[in-house]
Amino acid sequence: MGETSATVGAQHAFLPQTLVKARFDTFGRAGALIQQGFWERCFVTMAGEVEFNTSDNNLHPKVGVSVALKP
Repeated sequence: MGETSATVGAQHAFLPQTLVKARFDTFGRAGALIQQGFWERCFVTMAGEVEFNTSDNNLHPKVGVSVALKP
């Protein structure tokens, strides 16, 4: 514990309903997500993260999908 890290990220809206985000940190992790809105009440998000600085030199990416509905 007690380690210091830095994270750099960016986001960009391609269209009014499409958002892309990315981030990188000093521990060798990179993550990204893309969020797409449908009908102004339904949002689908796909996200992923990978750690490049692993001890076994194998990349194990994490991927997720979520759906959010607004009332």
